[in-house]
Amino acid sequence: MPWKNGGGSTSQIQIFPQDADPAGESFLWRLSSAAVTGPGPFSLFKGYDRWLVILRGDGLVLNGTNLQSEKPFKFSGDVPIHCQILGDEVIDLGLIYR
Repeated sequence: MPWKNGGGSTSQIQIFPQDADPAGESFLWRLSSAAVTGPGPFSLFKGYDRWLVILRGDGLVLNGTNLQSEKPFKFSGDVPIHCQILGDEVIDLGLIYR
């Protein structure tokens, strides 16, 4: 499914409730995985909190914070996040929730 900001795509693993719009703001939580191949902004999800963990790749830098493999990172969906990639491709796992 396309990213909310139009800059890439993600594979949704699960969403609740199941009939919620993943790009909207009606879900309570969503679990997904994405392949990050370049720099850019993260989509805003106002009113949500987010967890992100790197499953594969050299890591990401989010607003100056280095994310390394298997170390979860929590941030607010209200805050603009700029992503830089370390290496060629990173596979992440993300949880967005209220």
